[in-house]
Amino acid sequence: MARPTRARGGFTLVELLVVMAITVILLGLLFAPMMSGFNFVRRGQLTVLAQESARSTMDQVSRELADALAVCVSAGDYAPVPYKDGSGATHQVRYDGYIDVVDDTGKTYPAYAAMVDFVPPDDTLGLHGGTLAQPLTPQVQFVGTEAHPVVVRYFIGLARPYKEGPGGAVSPATWVNPYERPLMLTSEPDNTYILFRCEFDPYDPAFGNWAIPDPNNRGEYMVNPGFFYDLRKSPNGLPYAVNWRKASVAMVPLEDIDLIRFVQQTPGDPSSITAVSTVTFAPLQMVNDTAAAADPVQGGAPAVYAADHGNWAGVQNDGTKVAAPVAAGNAVALSAVPHIVVYEQTTGGAGNESGLVPVFDNHELNPGAADYPGRQRVLTWDSRSGTVQFAQSAAPSVGPVPSAVSSNGWLFFPLRDPTSVPNPQVRAVARIVPGTETVRVDGILYRRAQPGELVDTADKPADWNEASRGPYPASLPPPLTYTLSADGRSIMIGYPFPGPQNPLQPMPVPDGKMVEITFQYQTNRPGDVVRVDYSTKSLLNVTIGVRAYDPSTSKAMLVQLTNKVRLRNVGR
Repeated sequence: MARPTRARGGFTLVELLVVMAITVILLGLLFAPMMSGFNFVRRGQLTVLAQESARSTMDQVSRELADALAVCVSAGDYAPVPYKDGSGATHQVRYDGYIDVVDDTGKTYPAYAAMVDFVPPDDTLGLHGGTLAQPLTPQVQFVGTEAHPVVVRYFIGLARPYKEGPGGAVSPATWVNPYERPLMLTSEPDNTYILFRCEFDPYDPAFGNWAIPDPNNRGEYMVNPGFFYDLRKSPNGLPYAVNWRKASVAMVPLEDIDLIRFVQQTPGDPSSITAVSTVTFAPLQMVNDTAAAADPVQGGAPAVYAADHGNWAGVQNDGTKVAAPVAAGNAVALSAVPHIVVYEQTTGGAGNESGLVPVFDNHELNPGAADYPGRQRVLTWDSRSGTVQFAQSAAPSVGPVPSAVSSNGWLFFPLRDPTSVPNPQVRAVARIVPGTETVRVDGILYRRAQPGELVDTADKPADWNEASRGPYPASLPPPLTYTLSADGRSIMIGYPFPGPQNPLQPMPVPDGKMVEITFQYQTNRPGDVVRVDYSTKSLLNVTIGVRAYDPSTSKAMLVQLTNKVRLRNVGR
């Protein structure tokens, strides 16, 4: 009789599935915190790396800028070293406040405040012994026996500004950032924007593209905003871009970071895309700074007003260029000049805001003179000292003594002379700045009489009879002197005896005497208030931002440091 077969033990399919599900759940519960911890540690490491990179970069940039002898940082600045063209002629080079950056399509955008040029002293970094020379002198390098200045440039640029092909051929590079453009289809490695430091010789032909002729202003030169991507051959046979990249040192890590974002200001409008840099160099902005009187008032309004800071950025002026109105729609022109507003005190006491009426604004097309001639203001500014100046030089007023003169003596009105002050509106409100006038009669220099000064009896002729003719009129200045009227608009000259024709001196005035009066005039009034918006290079706002990406999550982390750097040597 056959023995019955024993069934083998095992797991059913359902049991296996249940066990597998439980295992997956347990592994998930176990590894999820582990992976989260790993990701947290990785993000912490990236944050620390970004912080250390930003901190070390900020320390170096702050130290170098503080010691710099000359800085070019904002729109309207001129490069600290002139450009030498092929003929050896030198040209001043203007900086328009931006450099070029390209996106993934090769389109170019301006990145504002993403570059700074400066001349370091010898020796900021300890390259020649570690001690700054006193007095400070520019750092130079010798080419043969010729000393060339050194310029240091910090700027934002692509990690690889060009593509290298077979045989050393180069082609334009584009921005490649898969973290910001995850759908970007490309086999190229990441190519993002980083911060570079380049120390170069501006007279070296290998870097001869750092300045170019301004296409909009014939005869002028500008800093080349596309210097880093220029693939033209330089005199050394290499493209300019290759020379710049070889001379440039990365100040931040090369991988998993990007210092530029392309932001679309208006959703759905590609034309509204702008390039925003996380690293910026900009002068400190001062808004509505009330300038204080900076010169002693001699019976009139101050001729000079000083702001809190000097070394204004933008279009430089040493007090010789009149502050002309700037079209309000021209943003570049407006940013390049200080915004100067003059308020006239009309009603109320000093400091009463309701009593201040704006009468001059150089950021308006019409500064107020056309509708109200009494509001005409003529002024200049001095970028280095940070002052607004109302004293303007007039052409000398020269002419003979006229036949018909006032009975009070020789009374002259030099401000009425159209050859001295051509603008009739200015002539109507101008006054002579006390202390700036000189008076000559037939070449003899007269002095200004003191208030209440009387004529010396020794100057009178022998036949002068005090009893019959009386004293020399107190309203007339003594001979060989002059007085300036209280309103600053007329000058009285005292003529030697016999004196001018008047009731007490019945002597004819000798015609033909040549009188020359030189002077400066001002158009402001004693109650005027001057306020200025400007950027000062005495203090620079430096922002070092590092945007690092977590490769596992593609999330960006921004570490940003800001510092105000005081430039100790600029403006010496």
